[in-house]
Amino acid sequence: MAISAVAALVAVVLLTNARKPDDSAPVTLSAQEARVQAALYSGLPNPKWTLQTSQLRECLKMLSELPASENQEPQRGLGYSGLRLELIQTNGTIVSFRIHDGGVWMEDNSSVAYSDKGRAFERWLIATAPSDVQQLIPHELGN
Repeated sequence: MAISAVAALVAVVLLTNARKPDDSAPVTLSAQEARVQAALYSGLPNPKWTLQTSQLRECLKMLSELPASENQEPQRGLGYSGLRLELIQTNGTIVSFRIHDGGVWMEDNSSVAYSDKGRAFERWLIATAPSDVQQLIPHELGN
């Protein structure tokens, strides 16, 4: 079942432990849909997929549990350079994150950063992709 078809099952997560490095107020996110895009730079369009409802809930839970980080986002090179996660909120606003190299950075506010130790969140998102997309990525992460 498509996530947009179950808009009544809106997931709301308060990121209580994911604070900006300056320790200001936590970030609040709500989402009724989530889309992921792998940045492959292969000369072909980057693959995209939509999370299922249960995956959306798990995604928000995992994101809320990531610890805050003060790390600056590293430069990305050619080839696989991570994932882009779009959380579509109930009001239509899109909150986007870049996930790569052991970190998660909010696109519109680079001071909001999280640590993804062992790239667990990134690997989990890749596991939600269709199998043909998964085959393009794991070797890039050293699997």
